[in-house]
Amino acid sequence: MPTYLYITVRFFQPLFHGRADEGEPEWPPSPLRVFQALVAAAAGRWKADSFRDYAEPALRWLERQPPPEIIAPAGVTGTPFRTAVPNNDMDKVARAWVGGNYSNSGDANPATHRSLKTVRSTRLLGGNAVHYAYLLADADPEFERVRESLFAAARSVTHVGWGIDMAAMEAKVVAGDVALSEGENHWRAVPDGGVALRTPVVGTLDALVGRHREFLARAVNPSVMDGGTPFTTFDVVRYHSPTATIGPAPTRPIVAFQILKPELEGYRAFDAPRRCRDVAAWVRHAVGEVCQGWPFKDAVDAFVHGHNGTDQPIKGSLADRRFMYLPLPSIERRGERGNHV
Repeated sequence: MPTYLYITVRFFQPLFHGRADEGEPEWPPSPLRVFQALVAAAAGRWKADSFRDYAEPALRWLERQPPPEIIAPAGVTGTPFRTAVPNNDMDKVARAWVGGNYSNSGDANPATHRSLKTVRSTRLLGGNAVHYAYLLADADPEFERVRESLFAAARSVTHVGWGIDMAAMEAKVVAGDVALSEGENHWRAVPDGGVALRTPVVGTLDALVGRHREFLARAVNPSVMDGGTPFTTFDVVRYHSPTATIGPAPTRPIVAFQILKPELEGYRAFDAPRRCRDVAAWVRHAVGEVCQGWPFKDAVDAFVHGHNGTDQPIKGSLADRRFMYLPLPSIERRGERGNHV
């Protein structure tokens, strides 16, 4: 009977924002991402000599293991959007202030240190837990020596992915074949095809520690502006799941309507900020009137009105399986007066 080390990541929200190469959405999260989370958690838990004595042997054992099998729920990619976020270079502002520059321009102004960042999340379907199964040898005395340290580091993890991807991690030993729950996909390493995921290799821990040391050097060495040498000490492994659907989420069918005056002589205007909800309710009511007498009343209640039989709003995963009514304001250019909503 095989024995596995299970490292389980449970996300607090059914969303994941990690990115793969070329900025593409990554799902499932790569084994390297989990390893990096363990390194960060261990560094926060143990300092200096304690890190060397407790965390380092466990992390070096883990980076030598073959790529794990991954059990993950299905994930669908959402629509990307852009937002302005602060750059990670407030040291420039600090240096400007130390030099006596308190103006609202240039490096002294924190508001100028922002960049547009593309956000494209992956929504998890069928659960929030991802399991990484490492096959254990029948007799591995080194694992027994590092076992408790590895488990403690896993319990210290708070994020896997971006800073908003809060998660809890657990490590345990499980005997028996890898088991799947409903809605989960089983990913295995394959020679080609599938998706490319980064995995740690011998030397990954040293590279991460060195990269972090160079990044901290920015505080005293302004010439090191990008945090040091690029991090490249990892392998790229192809993963495949026969049950997973790879690709973006399916596009929703959309029908657009114009709201006209009763005489059809022009558009009927409404106060966009105050009457948006009213317009959505009127359109929903009109759709319901059209569907009166159809031989599937329950479906009309659910898909047209978003109700669950007794005027209670549908919640959970079924809430996305209904008509949605989105009033979009018209923005018109009116000569010298500019744009008008």
